[in-house]
Amino acid sequence: MMLNPKLLSDCGNILIIDDSEKGRYSIEIAGGDYLLLAMGFASNKSAANFQHPNIIASVKRIHEFKHYLHNGGKYWSASAGIDKYLLIPKNKIMMLPVKGYSFVKAEINGVKVSFNCSGGTYNGWTDFLNSSVHISVNHKLSDLKKICEVAVRNPELEAKLEIKGLEADKEGYWQELADKANSKLKTKIFDMIESGKQVIICLNNGLSYNGMKSFPVNELVRNYKTIREGEKSGELEACGRIRYMIGMSAFTNVRIKPSQVNWSKTFADNNLG
Repeated sequence: MMLNPKLLSDCGNILIIDDSEKGRYSIEIAGGDYLLLAMGFASNKSAANFQHPNIIASVKRIHEFKHYLHNGGKYWSASAGIDKYLLIPKNKIMMLPVKGYSFVKAEINGVKVSFNCSGGTYNGWTDFLNSSVHISVNHKLSDLKKICEVAVRNPELEAKLEIKGLEADKEGYWQELADKANSKLKTKIFDMIESGKQVIICLNNGLSYNGMKSFPVNELVRNYKTIREGEKSGELEACGRIRYMIGMSAFTNVRIKPSQVNWSKTFADNNLG
């Protein structure tokens, strides 16, 4: 049983975490002196725009997530992301004595990370740590800065790396997801409406009302709460969350929820971006 952390550079080709009666757990390790590390961040996180001379590349990615429901079901979601690639010497990576089962636990310059690895029931359970690996997305910006401190540049090795960018046919989808997560521009739209300015709101693809896919909007409805203390007790007060916007058509007013809005087209039609 491995009891203490161990430098990845000292692990050789295989690291045995446990070989007891409870079952064998080991990690097969690719050769070389470096690990190409990919750190992913949602496009609306400050770390996504962080720059450092030790970052080899910043690449657009669509991050997909599996979610589990209480009834045993599951569903997928996606977000626009940026992956930062760093070259980490193996003598700067500390392997931890933990059975990760496809999420190999390690520490880099004081930052706890989980390497996303493939694994299976091979000679007990074996995870395979390749020379290029991703970790869980949306670490803190301070974590990225700490890892950048021990990352290195190696032009000769970098020339051999294959870091692929986002496929051209996914650029539009990436931008839609990025706009959907852009709280600053959404807030600007909501502020314009509340200040009395008329805004054009565009519906998501596949949605329309009486053939219309965009509407002028000049009214916003928020959630309200009841005030329970003081002179205004019993009155309603807006509590922030947007319930819907009221769009105007030739026939009747239309309630438009934020989830029904094509934010990319809405930002473009209102000259925002």
